[in-house]
Amino acid sequence: MVVSLSDGELIQRYKATGDLKVVGALYHRYTHLVAVLCMKYLKNQADTEDAAMEIFEVLIKDLKHHQVQNFKAWLFTVVRHHCFKRLRSQQREREKEQEFHREDPSFMEMGPIGDLGGEADIIQQNIARLQEAMDALKPQQRECIRLFYLKEKSYKEVVAETGYDIKKVKSYIQNGKRNLAIYFNTIKT
Repeated sequence: MVVSLSDGELIQRYKATGDLKVVGALYHRYTHLVAVLCMKYLKNQADTEDAAMEIFEVLIKDLKHHQVQNFKAWLFTVVRHHCFKRLRSQQREREKEQEFHREDPSFMEMGPIGDLGGEADIIQQNIARLQEAMDALKPQQRECIRLFYLKEKSYKEVVAETGYDIKKVKSYIQNGKRNLAIYFNTIKT
């Protein structure tokens, strides 16, 4: 029944009823187009699959508010804009991560290791100080710092392991890093 309706009729029915099956049937007609376009722009299967789901969610919301004359052309524009938005977001994320890694993490400098002969005590003291400084952090900061710097996990891996959202992870790392630097600076004076 729904399959025989035109795109315009499906849009009108969706606006009238809010039935997700109707917009699902409409979207299903063009999933191949969405997949091809997303892959063209994103060049990654996982990102393509995520974007396709996000685009369906956009359609659910936007079809209620827009007057769409040519669904296929409108969908193409929605997909293109969504992919560009996603690419810009990923680029900003990479730039922030690169900037973060370029900063001088002075709290990690524990002096020259060189020959461990006379330096062993200094190294042990520095490790003990680092442990004290880590213990002084809030638990979320400590966990994120440990995973990011000591376990060398990426932001995404820290998010997956902790369950915190990406903004919280970055905030905990940034604030934890600052608190460690403050801790070490107060020890030096």
